[in-house]
Amino acid sequence: MAGNNGASQFSAFAALTGFEDLIEEHNQIYEDRREPSEEELQLLSEKISRVRKGSELSLTFYNNGRYETLSGTVTRTDFIYRIITVNRRKIFLDDIISVEIENQ
Repeated sequence: MAGNNGASQFSAFAALTGFEDLIEEHNQIYEDRREPSEEELQLLSEKISRVRKGSELSLTFYNNGRYETLSGTVTRTDFIYRIITVNRRKIFLDDIISVEIENQ
């Protein structure tokens, strides 16, 4: 064992693992949730009622402090629990602000 440096077998230690990610998350700009008007809600409700499994659509929804747009194929609709699954991602109907159905 003479001549071996025992400390060299260990990799660098990051005492604050995940701290940089936490700072980046904290510095994100958050958007206030927008409440749609009655007319917008009615139109949105009509569009969502036409969504079926296999529908191709693009929707915008509120997620973790900001709006996201997602396009894809609906793999499941659950109107009892008010969830639409698009590309394996569950989206609550109450978070959706706009829907464009592409294959109707």
